[in-house]
Amino acid sequence: MGNLLKTKDLLRGVAALVALGMLAPALASAGFYIQSDRPGYYWGKDPVEPEGPEQEKPKPQVAAPKQEQKEEPKKYEWESRAELKFSDFTPQQLWDMKPKELAALLEAFKDQSVWRPTEEHVHDTYAMIDIARRKSSAFANVQQYVVNKYPEISTERDYPMAVPGKEAIRQAKTQEVNQRVAQASNDYGLIYFYKPGCPYCEAEEKILRFFVSSRRFDVQPVNIQEQPGVAAQFGITITPSLVLIKRGNSQPLPISYGVIALDELEARVFNGVRLLDGQTTPEQYGVREYERGGAFDPTAPLNR
Repeated sequence: MGNLLKTKDLLRGVAALVALGMLAPALASAGFYIQSDRPGYYWGKDPVEPEGPEQEKPKPQVAAPKQEQKEEPKKYEWESRAELKFSDFTPQQLWDMKPKELAALLEAFKDQSVWRPTEEHVHDTYAMIDIARRKSSAFANVQQYVVNKYPEISTERDYPMAVPGKEAIRQAKTQEVNQRVAQASNDYGLIYFYKPGCPYCEAEEKILRFFVSSRRFDVQPVNIQEQPGVAAQFGITITPSLVLIKRGNSQPLPISYGVIALDELEARVFNGVRLLDGQTTPEQYGVREYERGGAFDPTAPLNR
């Protein structure tokens, strides 16, 4: 990891913060808590109550918990019939039924045909299934028409199914990541927390070496056994861990715990840089620039 030690200046501020933790014992030994004989919870003694007649404190009134009334399932007219017959319903009646009632009626026909598997009962069950299938087909047809007519609710542009479209998306994503990570290499760096003998750290180091050589990105390794104070400052308890930091910015951003692949590492650095630069929000954390305003931008409807 010799060529990874390019950003020691990134930890100077951290060392100062860790040093502050050593001041408390010195202040205590220098008589900082000189009022230790003063009664009170902060000095380890119960506070002295003023003398006077004891008065019984009123007990707080506790409201009885409200009992939730369970809503009874809706009863349909046909549920009271001794026997269900498909011929008792017109096609228009079945077509106009709300989905919950149509599903309940279909289940009732199924139960009846299994209970009494006569030719008529089984036929009526499949007739009901046919109605439900046609309703689903009608929805699918209207859905296709609506998506074609209103492209803003379609995902075809942002998630094409054709091979040439998928390749175009891949190229756009790779180009955007490469440019942004290259621009950020001057102002950003990674702190890599590891522990000797950790097999996962050895696997991650191979990925980091390739990342450093290809992206010219600074990585500062920190041995948590030799520098436990630094690890505690960043809340690190798992190795390997990676934290993204920006020069002049006191808000570090953890981006991984455990082993992550190279493409995932690049994506997380890309997203983290955009977030710390104020170019995106947590709601749009994984949204690429070419996806803004599209089907995968959760805030797009708010900006129309």
